[in-house]
Amino acid sequence: MSRRLSKALSLFLGVLMFMFGFLKFFQPFRGWFDIQIQQSHLPHEAILAGKLMEMVTGSLFLLPWLRRSLTAKSRDQLLLIACSILVAQMGTAIYVHLQPQVPASVLPLGIKPPVIPVVVLLLGLFTAFGVWKDLRGEANASKRIPDSHIPWPAEHAPATARVFAQNIVDVAASPQAVWSQLIDCVAWPQWYKHCSDVSILRGGWCLSSDSKFRFKTLGFYFEPEVVTFEPHHTLVWSARGPAGTSGSHAWYIEATPGGCRVITEESQSGLLLFFLGARTRDRLLVSHEEWLRALKERAEEIRN
Repeated sequence: MSRRLSKALSLFLGVLMFMFGFLKFFQPFRGWFDIQIQQSHLPHEAILAGKLMEMVTGSLFLLPWLRRSLTAKSRDQLLLIACSILVAQMGTAIYVHLQPQVPASVLPLGIKPPVIPVVVLLLGLFTAFGVWKDLRGEANASKRIPDSHIPWPAEHAPATARVFAQNIVDVAASPQAVWSQLIDCVAWPQWYKHCSDVSILRGGWCLSSDSKFRFKTLGFYFEPEVVTFEPHHTLVWSARGPAGTSGSHAWYIEATPGGCRVITEESQSGLLLFFLGARTRDRLLVSHEEWLRALKERAEEIRN
């Protein structure tokens, strides 16, 4: 399903469901709905709950298109929740239509067969199927295969990690130019905005094979230790994070005819990431993309 069709369907269902619930607070719709619930032998509480939930469902269909700050993934998740609630509501509506005690005069458009709830149910299922396909496509597109050249510490192997993020950029500069910027960690804050308070705790003035350093990124302080150091080629460090998490960050530089390709990967483990893994991964992908872009600009400036 195209994004345009998905938007049109969800907007239609949103307005429809919100109005269904809203109008039931006023006569004659209020009286009709009361009779539907009473004659279907549903609990009295279902009267108010039914009205409010229809308005909530409508709002959930509309919210993804009113809040432009939502990511595509969050938007699709909201739409799936809305579709799930809608299916349950239309199932109840079909049940009401099929009750012999409920007269056609109190049903939408005076139609006794459950034509309207069945049509709305099918539209909801169709929307849900399209959104589900979009989510699967996004998930498949977001999957990355760890670079086989990177020697990961056993405890942070991507195959067993809670979080794995990979970003790649091509740089029109030599591996040596890129490497010189990576190992000069104290200078990172000059060109990477998510990094501050960098200091080397062990080793020389820049990163080396036995270095330990400290820096702040994304609101947390870390004290990584270098575990792999192959000049102009591979750099890997490991560190402990907040609330019992830990991880490793790797850089791999591969020479290309136009300069080099830089791959940065991060692998994290810890129980907390069972709950926050998706959010953590999204933050890493965004911040690491900015890191690579800044590194690219820096290295290419030096070359020129």
